[in-house]
Amino acid sequence: MGIEFSDWHGLAAIYIENDFAKAAVALHGGHVLSYTPKGSKDLLWISGKSSFTNGKAIRGGIPVCWPWFGGAGQPAHGLARISNWIQTGHSETAEGETVLNLAFIPGFMDYAFLLANLKITVGKSLTVELKTSNNGEDDYQLSEALHTYFAVSEIEKVSVSGMDGTPFTNSLNQTECVQCGDITFTEETDRIYHTGKASRIIDPGFGRSILIEKTGSESTVVWNPWIEKSKRMSDFGDEEYHGMLCVETANAQKGTLLLKAGASHCLTAKITEIKD
Repeated sequence: MGIEFSDWHGLAAIYIENDFAKAAVALHGGHVLSYTPKGSKDLLWISGKSSFTNGKAIRGGIPVCWPWFGGAGQPAHGLARISNWIQTGHSETAEGETVLNLAFIPGFMDYAFLLANLKITVGKSLTVELKTSNNGEDDYQLSEALHTYFAVSEIEKVSVSGMDGTPFTNSLNQTECVQCGDITFTEETDRIYHTGKASRIIDPGFGRSILIEKTGSESTVVWNPWIEKSKRMSDFGDEEYHGMLCVETANAQKGTLLLKAGASHCLTAKITEIKD
């Protein structure tokens, strides 16, 4: 089915190739590293300064922030992105898409009642489904994100549509705002949009747009570190901000969920390239 087990910079990885696309997934972090539709460029971005070491987060691709987002706990962005996942199966759909299944059970006793399952479908689109199961006796405050880093031609020339009229929190100064028109980029941007709507990255330089559809998500995080923050991050090149943009499918801040005991929740991102 076009699945090969190898490594990525020393990390155990699964490579997928079919009639529609090729992709790579690291077991470290359950991390989608690459997704390239046939005849196109990779939709995902990874920093040339990223660490590929067990116990450290990969800078780029699709980090899984779980079972909390940001500074809601320690380590930042949760346990899943710095821990090893296990492969639980793979299959092929009737259309010839490849489906990869991964699972993560936290080794920390305080969170051992939680279970995360990832279903990654590689086809005309890349679909990533994160299912959280609360097998404990108490409700759990869940925040999470598929923290997707997209490759763009030049950040100053791209825009994000679909958020016009949407309220958001500016995480840089904790102000509440409402988006007017498309999102454009001229400075450091870190915003949590309070919405379940789809969005689209419009990239004239690459002659494409990227549609990000989602379910089970009430937050969209839009982030680019710009100049000064890029210089402060050891795993991010000083000039790399030009070629990347995070549009994250999330449940964060006002979108945090109360996951009832015995219940489960699915967060899904579907990423599709549209050629101009």
